[in-house]
Amino acid sequence: MRQNSLIKMDEELVSRLELLVTSRKPAELSETLGISYNTFRKLLAGQPIRGSVAVRLKDRVREIERDLARVQT
Repeated sequence: MRQNSLIKMDEELVSRLELLVTSRKPAELSETLGISYNTFRKLLAGQPIRGSVAVRLKDRVREIERDLARVQT
């Protein structure tokens, strides 16, 4: 996969993202997920995003979910 290519994210991952976000404000999205509001809107609409952003976002979701699992145990 080339980093500059566009990637359509898996719907299941987008659903998980929605659960992790407490606010759709740009600052919250940037701080929590490391993405812009426009990127978040693209994800919700099923549109592709840059490959480099997709890789970073997948890593961030795994990190957040791992941290949440630690807190819950």
